[in-house]
Amino acid sequence: MSSSRPPLAAFVDASALVALADRGDATHEGAVAAYRELCDAGYRLFTTEYAVVEAFDLLSLSLGTELARQWLANLRIALYHLDEADHTRARHRLVTDDRLATRTLTDVLNITAMERLGVRDAFAVDEHFTVELG
Repeated sequence: MSSSRPPLAAFVDASALVALADRGDATHEGAVAAYRELCDAGYRLFTTEYAVVEAFDLLSLSLGTELARQWLANLRIALYHLDEADHTRARHRLVTDDRLATRTLTDVLNITAMERLGVRDAFAVDEHFTVELG
C-alpha cells in the first residue's frame, strides 16, 4: 500500500515575492536559496491576489512601474482567490482579536486563506509575518 500523504504546500507572502524579484533587496539571495529549497523539497507554492497586489505596489515604488508591470506579466504562481466567507472571517478577526491589532488586513486575509487550505508553512522574509495557526 502506498502512503497517501497530502502534498506539501506553502503560502508565499508579498515580502518573499518582492525579495525574489528585486536583486537589490537585502534579502534577495536568501529568498532565492529558500525558494530553491522549497521547490527541491516538493512544496507547492501559492499566494493570494492580495499578496500580488501588495508586491506589485512595493515593486512599483522600489523599481518603477515598468519593471513592476514586467514582473506581473511574468508571474507564475498558483493563486488562491478568497471568497466572501474568507473576507467576513478575516474582517471579524481583525476587529475582535486584540492579538491581531497590529496586523494589516492583507496579512489577516492571507492567514485566513492558509487556514482554509490547511496550510501551516509560509515563505516570507518579513519578520512580522509569523503565523500562529491552530
